[in-house]
Amino acid sequence: RLMRALQAGWPLPLGGATARRSLVFIDNLVDALALCVQHPEAAGELFHVADGEDLSVRELVTRLGVLLARPARLIPVPIGWLRWLGALAGRGAEIGRLTEPLRLDTQKIQKLLGWRPPLATQQGLERTVSWYRTTC
Repeated sequence: RLMRALQAGWPLPLGGATARRSLVFIDNLVDALALCVQHPEAAGELFHVADGEDLSVRELVTRLGVLLARPARLIPVPIGWLRWLGALAGRGAEIGRLTEPLRLDTQKIQKLLGWRPPLATQQGLERTVSWYRTTC
């Protein structure tokens, strides 16, 4: 939905969304899972997996806009207002997911298994936008 909104040129009230979030590109997740299946130290362990660069929603939207060649039209609505409006519209949980931090610590998988994401966050975004263009 976010890429559709960007492509349509809709103004988005996410200019104040500065909480950082961990992302994981599907190819990085698959790489980590494949390593866990093969590595004896992974048995019985729980790992967090992420691309390694935590972005705010504002940064994510801005980067996606550049990749879509549709600059993001971000309106800096205060987060408190955004949450209030989201609650009124019955979308409080959705707004929470966009405005609250969600950062994962991937040190355990890095130290125990030596895993590093094969693709940088930017590469994952580029491939995601490429996929979006071919399917939508």
